[in-house]
Amino acid sequence: MIDTGLSIQPIFSLSIIAIVVIVLLAFMIWKEWQRKIKYRYARIVAVILIIISILGLLLQPVVERERESHGVVLLTPHYKAYVADSLLKASPKLTLLRTADATPYRDATVLDNFYDLYQGINLHFVLGDGLQEYVVHEIKAPFQFYKGELPTGIVTWLHPSDFKPNQVQKIQGTLRSNGASQIKLTGPGGVEDSVSFTQQGSHDFALSLTPKPSGLFVYSVVIEDDGKSVTQKFPVEVMEGKKLNILFIQNYPTSEMRYLKNFLSENGHALAVRSKISKDKFRYEYANRQSLRIDRLSPQILNEFDLFFIDQESLEALSKNEKSVLEESVRHGLGLLTIYHSKDKVKNSAFLSLSMRDIAGDTVNVNLGSSTLTFSVLPLAVIDVVEPIALTKDRVLSGFVNKGAGRIAFQFLQETYRLALEGKKMEYASLWSPLVERTSRTQNPKFKIEIEQPFPRFVDEPLNVNVIAAIARPQLMNDGILIPLREDVVIDDFWHGTIWADESGWHQFTLKQDSTKRNYYVSSPNEWQSLHISQLHKFNESVSQKNSNSNKSLSIIKEQHPISLFVFFIIFLLSAGFLWLVPKL
Repeated sequence: MIDTGLSIQPIFSLSIIAIVVIVLLAFMIWKEWQRKIKYRYARIVAVILIIISILGLLLQPVVERERESHGVVLLTPHYKAYVADSLLKASPKLTLLRTADATPYRDATVLDNFYDLYQGINLHFVLGDGLQEYVVHEIKAPFQFYKGELPTGIVTWLHPSDFKPNQVQKIQGTLRSNGASQIKLTGPGGVEDSVSFTQQGSHDFALSLTPKPSGLFVYSVVIEDDGKSVTQKFPVEVMEGKKLNILFIQNYPTSEMRYLKNFLSENGHALAVRSKISKDKFRYEYANRQSLRIDRLSPQILNEFDLFFIDQESLEALSKNEKSVLEESVRHGLGLLTIYHSKDKVKNSAFLSLSMRDIAGDTVNVNLGSSTLTFSVLPLAVIDVVEPIALTKDRVLSGFVNKGAGRIAFQFLQETYRLALEGKKMEYASLWSPLVERTSRTQNPKFKIEIEQPFPRFVDEPLNVNVIAAIARPQLMNDGILIPLREDVVIDDFWHGTIWADESGWHQFTLKQDSTKRNYYVSSPNEWQSLHISQLHKFNESVSQKNSNSNKSLSIIKEQHPISLFVFFIIFLLSAGFLWLVPKL
């Protein structure tokens, strides 16, 4: 090991330290020179040594040394010992480090903090759970990752980013169990759903919940496995659906259209309904809005609406000019949903323009939360790529395609109003609400807040937030505290910030410029560990160097070794003691 130089890590600004030390040195030397006692020059030397010891404490000098490195193996929790044995057998000169929470291994030095990894350590291999994302980004060097064994518990978890009131919504995941196990989903009203497994292993599961009011809630997942019970909390943000302006045009009233418009008006949407009485006469109905006469479709009229329902007969009866106006309005953002009753009408539709094939079945079983229901359905299967809303294993039942800035939707299920007749309002809402909301005209917000880290997010770990700003420099607040942002060096109006949550629970990002907000939940450190470890594995595998590092050549690395502050303390103590003792000699 060769010393290559000396550097400092000052506590304060060098200019401040220099001024203070020079003034203090001059004052102390002058005082000692004025004193009429012996050992004057020895006392001045002692004063200089005191100043040197103070400088050592303030400057914190370190010695830089060069040494040969054959590579470093870092052991993290749940590493496989036989993998470490194999690496050492292939390269005996590898250096072993382990994190403090990893199982001890022979000759492995404990890594006090991850800062040491940033100082030029020649990291070749990482074993076990892996490194956190923010640590990997600071290392900025490739390594090969060998993952450890996944612990038991939930290892994958996917829940909606937001939930809708009175809509059945699903959570999917994977559980690793030691034996017979059960998962229970509980909310404010008690147990919402549960699933059981009889054997050990990896099990995919799906859980359903139906939130009632809007707001921020904390649900729990209770995992019972091998005689042990673990409870973990997860966030549920129930967002009130946006109120839409919807236009209905129908050739004649049908039960399907009647129950659909009743459902939409009861949910606060503004409706204008035009029904044909005779060739040139119409009857109008309005809900949650003022009256509006609609003799012919025009851009001015369609621009007032977010979504347009029309039955297949009325669509065919539109004039050439009206069809052109409708198509242009869809391209500018209007949502269009045609109610079809015939498969031939769907296949020949000029607006939908989807490739389809005939299939035999005209009924289908649809799983809606805790129940499976049978519906009549148009015997068609969509071949083109669409955005599905309701689907089974072999076909899409409802969905939409993008058309410019707007969307054109389809619903192949027939006589869905029977759900409303039978009092199954939640199941009815589960069929129609997602289709209505996702097809309707989208708004272009001035600001958008995005969080990079997926669920779960933990206390005292960095949380990266991005803001897309359309009009001005955003002023982002986290729980009322202003967060510094920096603009992306490549993308204009794209801003980045980082915060560290100091406590678990719900938190909120807001913007000073408008009402844009983003709620997020922070989990306790002892929760969701199996899911967190699974995510660590995937991240470390994604950044791991694919080619083997075992053949890397010998490299020279620089290490910084701080000079012990105890040395400066002893110098200060001896020098001050001498000055105290001199008058007594």
